[in-house]
Amino acid sequence: MRYESGAALLRHPEFPREKLTGLYADEQLQREAVITDGNTAVAVCRFDVRNDESVLLKTVFLHEDTVSAVRILGYISEQLTRRYQPKRILAEGSSPFMIRVLQSCCYFSKGRYYQRKIEAWRQMVPDSCFDDEGYIINQGQMDNLPFGWFYTDAKGCGWIAAYNLMKMAGQEVPMQQIAEQLDERAILGHVMGQSEFFLWVWLRDQGVNALMSAPFDRHAVKVMNESRFGILLYSHKRGAHYCAYRNLGNGKMQFYNAVYGRKQHITTPEEFLKTYALFPFSSVIYLK
Repeated sequence: MRYESGAALLRHPEFPREKLTGLYADEQLQREAVITDGNTAVAVCRFDVRNDESVLLKTVFLHEDTVSAVRILGYISEQLTRRYQPKRILAEGSSPFMIRVLQSCCYFSKGRYYQRKIEAWRQMVPDSCFDDEGYIINQGQMDNLPFGWFYTDAKGCGWIAAYNLMKMAGQEVPMQQIAEQLDERAILGHVMGQSEFFLWVWLRDQGVNALMSAPFDRHAVKVMNESRFGILLYSHKRGAHYCAYRNLGNGKMQFYNAVYGRKQHITTPEEFLKTYALFPFSSVIYLK
């Protein structure tokens, strides 16, 4: 996806003009943006930065595809957070479809708008911890976020993978909430890292129908190819590590927070394990 200036709307005539009535009052298109997939417009938004440190957002989607809309709204929310550092983003829930999308992205009903609060933990870490859609990709820069007896840069890969997975599943949960709830089940302050079993239990408690693979690379690869997304647990030279993945089809996966700071980390599961796994006993928590 790409974030363009509002003037780019003129290059996307496929948008029905009647859907934009009242959205483009500003003749200079100062506060509008078009979200594209590189070729075709998929959403358009207008936003107003207000004096109370909030951003008021209105978004129109070309197609009512919930999965795509959730990714697009996550992208818009991340870009507005980076550009304006608001305390909250307000959005209009103008239809049942839009309300579902907003709720999937951690917006909740507050008066006449739906509101997304920018949590304190998000303001404590640099933007480079996240990719353009708001997925965490750089655990190494989270050295001030506590987790058990340690900090997230050392022991937080489990809660980070859970955050990314919940976001992919359209059930985004605040970062601090995940870390603190997983911390409640910690064994010796996470000295040995995050328990895979307790991570799976936490996901099930959230209503996510997560499954677990057998702890062998061959089975892990099989279920990754059959799943939509999940969490891979493997061992590398510095110890065990969790990372979330998204199945892109054609045998390719996108991995998050496997190589700190790397965006668009796309490869096959076989090549990933061959490159990064030290032992052939990797396992997967996954969603079909």
